[in-house]
Amino acid sequence: MSSLGMQQLARELLAYKRVSSDHAQADPVLDSCENLRLILTKLTGTSGFASLLSRSLTLARRQAPTLQRLRVGTHGVLEIKSEAGQSPEVPRDAAEGGVMLLAEMLGLLTTIVGEPLMMSLVRQAWPAHTFKSTTNDSALNSEEQQ
Repeated sequence: MSSLGMQQLARELLAYKRVSSDHAQADPVLDSCENLRLILTKLTGTSGFASLLSRSLTLARRQAPTLQRLRVGTHGVLEIKSEAGQSPEVPRDAAEGGVMLLAEMLGLLTTIVGEPLMMSLVRQAWPAHTFKSTTNDSALNSEEQQ
């Protein structure tokens, strides 16, 4: 399960994507995964990123069943399964699912490479974004509240 700090960071990244997107129809979840794919495939290769995304999607589906329509396609690209009678876009009620997916991916990445490198990679994927907080700040805040 993803930590509250990772969920907060995921919400921040998705909100930034919504505001900064050049395309009115662009989906922030798909765009965010693509941002990470472009950076991480340099480090992990295509199959490494596809494995990370696939595992993240599996974990996030437990918390957000609306993600069932998403799948990891060729080259590790997050895609929407098109089924008869359904539009080929992410359901509007999948917003929280997108947070869970991105939080799971960031959490797994942190487990693999550590938080400092994860944050460095995220900053590379969102170079124009000024981060409000790091996941360490969130962890400290939640520990202080206890």
